[in-house]
Formats: sequence, C-alpha cells, structure tokens
Amino acid sequence: MGIERLTAELDICHLHEERLNISLRHLQPLIPLTPVRLKTISDEALAFLDMVATRFGKLQDTLGKKVFPLLLQRVGEYEEQETFIDRLNRLERLGIITSAAQWQELRAIRNLLAHEYTQDPQQACLIINHFIQQCQALLAIWQSILHYVERKHLLHNPETF
Repeated sequence: MGIERLTAELDICHLHEERLNISLRHLQPLIPLTPVRLKTISDEALAFLDMVATRFGKLQDTLGKKVFPLLLQRVGEYEEQETFIDRLNRLERLGIITSAAQWQELRAIRNLLAHEYTQDPQQACLIINHFIQQCQALLAIWQSILHYVERKHLLHNPETF
C-alpha cells in the first residue's frame, strides 16, 4: 500500500510541476517584472502569474504534507509525534532535501506573496521577481526528491519498509 500512495502523490507532484513550468514559460518575456510592465500586464499574464503562485503552493503542500511523510515511512524514519521542523531536519540528514532552512524560506516567500497587497509597484515587482526565482529552487528540490526515490528504488522494492 505504501508504494501505491507514494506513486499517486508523486504523480500529483508531476502535474503541479508541469503546470508550474508552463506558466513560467508564458511569463518569461515579462521577467524581470518592472513597474512599467506591471502597469500594462495583460489579463492572460496575470492569470499565468496566479497559476504560478497556485501551483507553487500546491507542489509545496503536496511534498510537505504527503510525500515527505511517505518517504520517511518508506525508509523507516517516520516518527508520528515529531514536528514538521524535525521531519525537515531528518529529510536533510537523509539527503532527501538539501536544506531544511531553504524549505522554510520557500514557505515564507510563498506566504509573503499570498499576503502582500502592496500599492507600491516597485515593491510588488521585487516580491514577484524574487518569488519567480524561488520557483526554480522548489523545482530543484522536487527533482532532488525524484532522484532520491529512483536511487533508493523506493517505488520498486517493497522490502524497504
């Protein structure tokens, strides 16, 4: 049962990755975003910007809430009562993610974007541009997780429990 659940969650992450990359490609001509570009941004570009934020959040949530616990279970390192920070540190120690601190920074950036309603176009552009750059960091973490799963044969070896 563990392999099926992990496979299903990884498939969901693949979908979020695909949609995130599609949106990033559509926004590429506008990046770095400037106040002038922000003032004249099309409705279509705004929709892609929203999709970037949404898919970033969904990918991060699926990884953090579903994939991380399942990976820890598969390698026999899951502790029911430990905090999320403890799990991040364990994931880092195991080499599943490169940095627990980076994951927390990505979460903070996501929250800033979600709650920042600045009227200052310059500040808005700084936040959006930084967020777009951090999308690559999240995608790199995702790729690192996929490499770990493949390297450890976590989807092919039921005896790993």
